[in-house]
Amino acid sequence: VYNVQDGIAADNTASSEEGAQKKSSDEGDQNRQQHVEATGGASAAGQVVYSKTLKRTWHYLLTDWSRQVKQLQKDQLPVNLDNIVSKKLSTMVDLVLRPVAPPEWRHACLVVLLSQETDQELTSRVLNHTVGDALCLPLKVIIDIIQTLTTSFQTPLRVDARKQLVTTTINHRYCEIPAKYIVLFMYQMDELFNMKLICKQQFHKEKLRNPIVQGHEYISGGKHDKTLVGTNSPANDDLGAKVLGGDNDVPHILNIEHRATSIVDDFKTKDLARMMILLAKWRNRNQTLINAVVHGLSQADFSDFHVVQLSNLLLSFSMLNIYSNPVLRNIVLHLTRETPTAPSQICTVLSSLSHLRWNDEALVSKYLCFLADDICKLTVTDAQSLLTSLANLYIVPTTDAETSLIFKIAKIAFSGDLTPASKVHCAWCLAVLLSLSAEVGQSLLQPAFLSQLSDVDDAQKQSSLHKLCSISTALQYEVKDYSRSGLLLPEVPAMSPAQDRTGCCDRGQISELKKCLQKFVDVTSYVSWGQTLMVGPAADAVMCADMSGDLRPLNTIEDENIYKLAIQLVPFSGVLCVTGSPCGSYSMAARHWKHLGYVPVQILYSDLKPSLSCLEKISIIKTKIQSAVKKFVAERQRLKP
Repeated sequence: VYNVQDGIAADNTASSEEGAQKKSSDEGDQNRQQHVEATGGASAAGQVVYSKTLKRTWHYLLTDWSRQVKQLQKDQLPVNLDNIVSKKLSTMVDLVLRPVAPPEWRHACLVVLLSQETDQELTSRVLNHTVGDALCLPLKVIIDIIQTLTTSFQTPLRVDARKQLVTTTINHRYCEIPAKYIVLFMYQMDELFNMKLICKQQFHKEKLRNPIVQGHEYISGGKHDKTLVGTNSPANDDLGAKVLGGDNDVPHILNIEHRATSIVDDFKTKDLARMMILLAKWRNRNQTLINAVVHGLSQADFSDFHVVQLSNLLLSFSMLNIYSNPVLRNIVLHLTRETPTAPSQICTVLSSLSHLRWNDEALVSKYLCFLADDICKLTVTDAQSLLTSLANLYIVPTTDAETSLIFKIAKIAFSGDLTPASKVHCAWCLAVLLSLSAEVGQSLLQPAFLSQLSDVDDAQKQSSLHKLCSISTALQYEVKDYSRSGLLLPEVPAMSPAQDRTGCCDRGQISELKKCLQKFVDVTSYVSWGQTLMVGPAADAVMCADMSGDLRPLNTIEDENIYKLAIQLVPFSGVLCVTGSPCGSYSMAARHWKHLGYVPVQILYSDLKPSLSCLEKISIIKTKIQSAVKKFVAERQRLKP
């Protein structure tokens, strides 16, 4: 068929014969033009049926152009289209945009056009047609075009076209996306859109439709977003209305999540890890998807992961508060086999382990040895982060080399321009690690320094003052070269046990403890609730017991053979996952209670879990009290001269 508008001649394989004269050929062309006009203007509509010869010719030409362009780009040489396509480019664009043209031509043509830094009229034309045809073009062609747009020179037209192609595919064709391209679209969304805001708005819209959103939570800063709880407030109504431009202008995150969940078994290990990292970056917690991904990672092999990938995956688990022992154990095992390249990597790993409360002695020992050789590369921020992580994991130095390393880290941490609250926090971390020096402690108890705390907000001031209480107690009882006649902290307003916690106190635990104690003692005469012990830590309850561990009334507290009990409830956030022991702040509180003459009795959250019967809980409490008293008496006898 012959197209008069474009001047393109095609072989008529049905009527042409070898040796035909030019006159008969021209007459055949006129007849074919009349046939096109008589059949409804197929030429005007752009619907041209290509012969195999013409199709093969233009396909070879387009492939050759794109091959030359890719070769120049690979060699990092400038691409001059005038030397490649001559004057045939506009004709090729007309051919490519016809509905019957092979879809692969669209991508090959864009490879040529997008090699230029600026957008030509032909580029705009092809991109606009491609966006309009996004619902009917093969998905593989759309993906190839998106990847080409990603790697080409960025212009407003190309970025907008990529946004529309990604949005259309996710909103209308997500069921077609295979597993190997799910992560590609997630990275496109991460680059093109504010996914943290979109996830928050998407969650709010779903919650307006259904007050109980099953399996989907939004997390901000590691905690549940409390601003989204009330759905009847005007502020929340405005938030629901402020969707970025409408449903078709942003990708529906739930679509891609549902698709990923349905085909999660088809993902490779690295794709699962990338997906988890992106979900953490967006603060988006789809419980169904996360459970499926974690299950896949629990059976995965991380032997081909390098240290950066492992640390990023561990960081994503800490940001999403995912406590999966098989996966964490596997990640830490492979991190132990890898050698870090910089102190910043060590800080990232230890910070994640601290948040997850995963104390692995082998990994921490290896990292401390590495830091001993590269301590000069440690920054002030990294040093502060290290002190916090080590204190939370309760990595108390046991050798002179470890003690010396802690002192060097502290010296770097205090060398920066720290706020008064930051100085108190760093010194408190040293007190947890039994590494506080008299010089540092005394400097924080000076009246001039205490006056600086008046400039901070009330909550930070209250926290700093009670950390100073722990520092003062540590100076008196745990620092050898500190003079007992030295400076001591003045009396601080009492703080409730709930305020004296690194985590949030679970009122249900206190209620459950009261319920259990009521079963075998008179709580009014045997228990004193919520006391602050001198200038030391707060206790959830104070009780008395004899040498055998049997409880006695509080009025016998002054008797010689009666021991004072400091009862502390340790929530899930205060228990180390590997050892099951309390983390640094709770362990330091137990030490200080001993110095003050109390027997520390720490009752973990697992001791009062709902699955246990009341009799089982009572038995656990009695056993803990008896073992604590027995241990306390044995230590005192051992310390006697």
